[in-house]
Amino acid sequence: MKTKEQIIIFICLLQGVWCGDWNISLPEKIEALSGSCVTINCTFTINNTYDTYLTDSAAGVWYKDGHEENNKIVFNSSNSNLLLKGKITGKLKHKDCTTNLYDVTSNHNGKFYFRIEGSGPLKYTYAQKSALINVTASPPNPTVKMFKDQMEVQVQEVLEGSSMCLRCSAKTLCSSSPPTLTWSSTDRLHLNESSRLQLDQQNQTEIISDLNFTATHLQHGVTFICTITYQIQQRITTAQNNITLRVQYAPKTTLVSVFPSKSVLEGSSVTLICSSDGNPAVFNYTWYRENGGLLEELQTGYNLTFNVTDRTHTGRYYCQAQNQHGTQNTSVLLDIQYAPKNTSVSVLSNSVLEGSSVTLICSSDGNPAVFNYTWYRENEGRLEELQTGYNLTFNVTDRTHTGRYYCKAKNQHGAQNTSVLLDIQHAPENTSVSVFPSNSVLEGSSVTLICNSDGNPAVFNYTWYRENGGELVELQTGYNLTFNVINRTHTGRYYCQTKNKHGTRNTSVSLDIQYAPKNTSVSVFPSNSVLEGSSVTLICSSDGNPAVFNYTWYRENGGQLEELQTGFNLTFNVTDRTHTGRYYCQAKNQHGTHNISVLLDIQYAPKTSSVSVFPSNSVLEGSSVTLICSSDGNPAVFNYTWYRENGGQLDELQTGYNLTFNVTDRTHTGHYYCQAKNQHGTVNASVLLDIHYPTKIYLFSCNRTNVTVCLCEAHGNPSPKVDWFLSGRPLSNSTNTFISEERLNSTDLRSFISLHQSLTHTDTLQCVTSNTHGTASELIQLVCSPHETTDFLSGFSLFSVLIGAAVGASVMMILCVITHLCKRNKNSRSSKTRREDTAGLILTDRENEEPVYANKAVLSPAKNTSMNYPQSLHYSSIDFTNTQTESEEIRGVSSLTAVYADVRHSGQEEARSFMGSIDPLPNSNISTVETADSKARDPQFTISTDTEQTQSKKTDLQSDEVSDLYAQVKYCHPKNKK
Repeated sequence: MKTKEQIIIFICLLQGVWCGDWNISLPEKIEALSGSCVTINCTFTINNTYDTYLTDSAAGVWYKDGHEENNKIVFNSSNSNLLLKGKITGKLKHKDCTTNLYDVTSNHNGKFYFRIEGSGPLKYTYAQKSALINVTASPPNPTVKMFKDQMEVQVQEVLEGSSMCLRCSAKTLCSSSPPTLTWSSTDRLHLNESSRLQLDQQNQTEIISDLNFTATHLQHGVTFICTITYQIQQRITTAQNNITLRVQYAPKTTLVSVFPSKSVLEGSSVTLICSSDGNPAVFNYTWYRENGGLLEELQTGYNLTFNVTDRTHTGRYYCQAQNQHGTQNTSVLLDIQYAPKNTSVSVLSNSVLEGSSVTLICSSDGNPAVFNYTWYRENEGRLEELQTGYNLTFNVTDRTHTGRYYCKAKNQHGAQNTSVLLDIQHAPENTSVSVFPSNSVLEGSSVTLICNSDGNPAVFNYTWYRENGGELVELQTGYNLTFNVINRTHTGRYYCQTKNKHGTRNTSVSLDIQYAPKNTSVSVFPSNSVLEGSSVTLICSSDGNPAVFNYTWYRENGGQLEELQTGFNLTFNVTDRTHTGRYYCQAKNQHGTHNISVLLDIQYAPKTSSVSVFPSNSVLEGSSVTLICSSDGNPAVFNYTWYRENGGQLDELQTGYNLTFNVTDRTHTGHYYCQAKNQHGTVNASVLLDIHYPTKIYLFSCNRTNVTVCLCEAHGNPSPKVDWFLSGRPLSNSTNTFISEERLNSTDLRSFISLHQSLTHTDTLQCVTSNTHGTASELIQLVCSPHETTDFLSGFSLFSVLIGAAVGASVMMILCVITHLCKRNKNSRSSKTRREDTAGLILTDRENEEPVYANKAVLSPAKNTSMNYPQSLHYSSIDFTNTQTESEEIRGVSSLTAVYADVRHSGQEEARSFMGSIDPLPNSNISTVETADSKARDPQFTISTDTEQTQSKKTDLQSDEVSDLYAQVKYCHPKNKK
């Protein structure tokens, strides 16, 4: 095959006409962006004898930097595994070899040759021509050119008015989307652009954008920027080029500035400054003045300065700016201004008859023209402004129009005045009577009436009259009338008649004889005694001339009068006792005042009741106390009644403002009430009486096993505290000692102690309780257990052991007796009907009696109720719920009343005596008290009961014997007692 191709090529060289059929058209150079694609526009021809071998199955091959088969093949349309990926977009059968190569880089720079491979002998490489591909990292800048009148110009300076076109062009390259061209400018001008695509001389596609406009001076110095934007895969790449336009134009925006202003005051200096914009710059300024319709040249230069001497300099001034492209004129009007001059007033006649019309006309010269004419009249040496306008017209009606009139002409630069004298003649006018001191004359004082009148010529006669019964009685002549006012009968109307040659005029005055307020009084509705909270009205009345114009109400407060309000009546709601007092009404006219008062008594039910306790609310048991009640009421409180709260009700104790008694025991604690009463109602006050007493130990017991557990309960007011001592040493919480406390209520404290340590037969345990009123203590001798005794004996000699053995035998006998007694007690209790609960309580039921609970064990600090101690009963606390207490000594708001049993050891006779002396409590009934063997022998214990307002109370048990004790307390209502 190679030999055949060489032969064909050789034949082609010899026969140029025949070889001319093997041609190819390729661009000489192709620009590409790295990472984008490359489009090689390609067409070819073959010898006609091979047309039958050019079928759809033909393949196109591209060589790089050579065209021999042993050179590197970079693309083959029939083999996709070569270096470059691409696609022949043209139809090879139609001799179009246009190819797209993808994702090119700088490694692909070089010359590319095409080879056609058809069926049969059609195998040909076009070595005579190649396409040079240049791959760059950034796109080339677009090309910007300037066209004037469709001709490209190299100089970027043009004359205003030229038709311009700025053309931006760039290769389209090959990208994921076609590139775009955009125009912008430094002055953000509105741009009218158009874009298109076309093929260049190398048959490559380029994008062109034209910017068409007419050059103006506004575009001088403006930079136009062309930007091309490529999208390479997901990346956007841009390139720019720009051109700056230089526009030459004739002078523009020529203007004249005048300093200080266009309106120049006569005699001052003025400067005119000319400025203009042109390219090239203005090289000549010429000044002209309009004179008789023609322009008169004055001078050259950008400014014109001169002194304004008179008003003839007023006129229009022109400035002409010139450069090589033309001229431009501008003008300014110079106005020479001055203040008004030659002001004058014209009047038809200076002497004017009263009642006729007169017109005054003012004229003046000024620049700007006079904008204001103001008329004044001289009045007592001062100018009184009348009106504005160049003329003043009015009808003369009286003498007041006589005088000098002024006209003031004014513009913004000043004013000028002129005047004229007007003389008005008339009959008497403005006749009046003046009364001294006044028309209202105080009774008993002197008065003078003076007559005044104006006439031109002056009045020559004054005559006085007094009206009497509808007729005028002449009194005297002369301009004044004086007499003493004796009483109010001189009240009346007096007349004065004035006269000159033009006529007469009468006037009158009324004389009023006046006096201060009299006969002032105050009425109270409904009455002077007013119940607190009701309404009361005080009405004041008085006689005076002139009538009373002011009624003022005052109230006496601390020796001074406090103003309340004005008005003839005073109405208010009486809210409290502070309104009681004396109220004053002051009637007033201009001649004096008159006062009157009334006493207002505000009555009310008792208020602000209080109870004072001496020495204090907290009283030591056994001491004396006095309660004193005080209250405020009007009328005064006439009855004080004392009550005590008892079971939610009040028990009356006595009457009187104080209550005194000796406090004998704590049952006096409670609320005491005082009721204060008068005829308008009652009010209550209360006080809480708190009985204090020293602390006392009610229960102190111990139990010994492996651990010594003791309980101490104390009761006192104020609440006590408990301290423990072992053989005189104070105890506190440690590894061998545990102390805990339970605050039962405000007066009772329960303290537990657990001793985890070895004790000797000489150790003692002491419970000490105290409060502010005293101290109490109990002492227990701690007895060692058998194994502790053995440990104790191990450290002594034989003799000591023998003695100890004797003592131990005695102790063992005692323990045996105690054990025997305990068993008997347990057997006795087991024969009774019992019910035990999980809290360590024994419930004993008896026929027709209410069940009562009592604790059967002393609680350990850890609240362990499973321990079984020989002393199974130490105290009993019984709550009666929802009972109605009837005690006269204790009455409270609580529905719970606690009854307690106190068990103490005593002899048989003492017990019988004590039991016979017990009075049943109102709220309890003790039916049975017994020991474990009470059926076999007489009781050996006595029981006392007490009742408290608190919820619980500790029971004190002191006994030399160890036995189980039971106290059954049954509630019995008083009405059911037999």
